[in-house]
Amino acid sequence: SSLARVVEGVRSHRLQEPGCMLVLSGAEVAAGMRTVALDLGVPEEQIVLDLVSRDTGEQARLLRGRLAGTSFALVTSASHMPRAMGLFRAQGLAPVAAPADYLCKPGSGWSFYSVFPAASRIRTSERGIHETLGLLWSRLRGQR
Repeated sequence: SSLARVVEGVRSHRLQEPGCMLVLSGAEVAAGMRTVALDLGVPEEQIVLDLVSRDTGEQARLLRGRLAGTSFALVTSASHMPRAMGLFRAQGLAPVAAPADYLCKPGSGWSFYSVFPAASRIRTSERGIHETLGLLWSRLRGQR
């Protein structure tokens, strides 16, 4: 998941004007994502690390000052994008969604085998439940 997000972040970074910054967030994963971004050719001086935030709400609050009034791509897992967009918008920011790590791939619609249990569908269901509960929790806390 982190690998898919950093690759999409680097791809989005390359599409921007020269000198734009790549902000990598997450106390547990940002340093590893930095290594991948460097390996993929992002100059070190264009990488900003957020090693403090523990969740998306904290990331949005911490980045508010840096990103206010700017256009920026918000890269996260596709299943997490609705909640992330809401949390960043609640901070007065205007992100552009750049989803990564899709759980449902194009052409993966219904087939005869869709009715049989599969471990991958359990993971997809878990992500859906997690994000639905996360959206509810954000609303209850007034974050979205």
